[in-house]
Amino acid sequence: MDAQTISDMLNKSIDGVVSISYEEGISDSIPIYQIFIFKTIKSQSISIVTKNIKEAIGREFAYTLLKGCTGELPINVSGMSEVYVISNLDTESGDYLRVNLFKRTNNQTQTDLIGIEQKKIPKGPVVSANVINLTAIVVYGYIENNFDLDAIKNSIEDMSDIHFIQPRITAEADSISEEILTELNNLTGVDAYISDNKTRISFNQSLDEIFDVLESENITHSFESGELAFHVPAGANITEIKNTLTENSINNIELIKEGFVSVPNEVVLNDRVIQMPDNDHFGAILDIDTEIGDAIEIDLMTMSEVEPPRPAPPPWGF
Repeated sequence: MDAQTISDMLNKSIDGVVSISYEEGISDSIPIYQIFIFKTIKSQSISIVTKNIKEAIGREFAYTLLKGCTGELPINVSGMSEVYVISNLDTESGDYLRVNLFKRTNNQTQTDLIGIEQKKIPKGPVVSANVINLTAIVVYGYIENNFDLDAIKNSIEDMSDIHFIQPRITAEADSISEEILTELNNLTGVDAYISDNKTRISFNQSLDEIFDVLESENITHSFESGELAFHVPAGANITEIKNTLTENSINNIELIKEGFVSVPNEVVLNDRVIQMPDNDHFGAILDIDTEIGDAIEIDLMTMSEVEPPRPAPPPWGF
């Protein structure tokens, strides 16, 4: 940029701008940056001032419009706890930035620091992600009637990691005699026993007969649904799985996908900058309609039983 262009810029009159100054960064005789600093009226809208500046510059030269702000350093650098940072226009108070930090000397006498934004660190827990692989479908359902687990296994191919809880009926232990307990255990697919002063009646068949016995003796009871969960390959036929489960008395069926996504390599969680381990191969639970290549948002969660991600080096806070 020649001296005349610089002079013309410094002498422009722009609505909302109080003054214009120019700064040139040179390191070992190599230009690093040239910036014009527009001091604006505080009460003026940034978007309006930005529009006015763009109109004033027009097409005189190629430029990028940035924002100047003051950032708090995580540690004192050269005795300074704050630094002037050149950042993108979307920078807001409370943002966390990674910056390239430079020491600058004015007229070979006064030394201070200036930061140039490298990137903004996204704030969690919701962050952007890209789906890179799908590994399995997880199927959940509730059992509220007679069922045949073997029939389900024979109808659905490649079931794995099967988690199964039988449905059961509970009554007070003293309300069921030994004779009734024996009668219940003689029914097909029934296991009746006493636990914690309760009579538990687990079953996979003979539900109507169980109710007949209990109601004939006026025994008060409660019903607890069973559960079935399992994995199938990511390409499994979802419609066929649902139909098979419905035919076998499995209700309230839910399906999700498991896979891997790429996420930012660091995020802000609970006001801490966290490095994301394996951020380009990050395990995730996904909606059933998700496909490889989808750009999505995921909700990051930390769990006490899992070793937390290690803290990243502190960035500059704004």
